Amino acid sequence: LLDTHDKDPVAAFNRAYLREQQGRKEEAEQAYRALAGLIPAQLRLGMLLRERGQLGEALDHFKEAIGMDEQCLDAWQLVASVQWRQRALQPARKSLERMLKGSGGQEEEAMALGC
Repeated sequence: LLDTHDKDPVAAFNRAYLREQQGRKEEAEQAYRALAGLIPAQLRLGMLLRERGQLGEALDHFKEAIGMDEQCLDAWQLVASVQWRQRALQPARKSLERMLKGSGGQEEEAMALGC
């Protein structure tokens, strides 16, 4: 089991990711929730929720990551992907534009993230 009181958040994240890859997604979700202060944990949690069709909660976690770092291109792309699935096309476009703006002129790399 994951030790949610682990003093090393990177190690705890890696164990959560391992659980996710092993198909133990509920355990991974709990661990990611315990690591709420880490952007990668917010993104992985959001992706798990998006996979289950919980788009609103997934969007909340992606936006939480943006709140921690407005330059997080992965978070902007994930926000856009959820908005697209929700058929919120204008917000999705604005999120993609924000992602490109934050790419610092590296549009090709930003677009390689896909949607």
